[in-house]
Amino acid sequence: MTRCILLNARHILQNFARYLSYKRDNNELLFFLLRQLVHEQTTYMRSRYGPDHDVVQVSEKDLLDRARQINIVNLQPFFESDIFKCNNFTHDPVRKTIVQAF
Repeated sequence: MTRCILLNARHILQNFARYLSYKRDNNELLFFLLRQLVHEQTTYMRSRYGPDHDVVQVSEKDLLDRARQINIVNLQPFFESDIFKCNNFTHDPVRKTIVQAF
């Protein structure tokens, strides 16, 4: 059931990607995508390991895959942006992960 919902959401996102990115700041769009990934990861970790987690890690590749769907290919300006830093995100270029501490 949840797989169908995710597939439908991705299909809708692909169809309306050009409208979503029209006259929008790329950092805001990337932040929205990153928040979705963090939510998915947090939900998974809570269901598997319990509710006590202070740190969430998301693969840089996962964010890049979603960003490419809306024609964004360079994430580096986002990693240096205020919206990224102010929301307690850090980028680990060696491990290619994005970490958020709560």
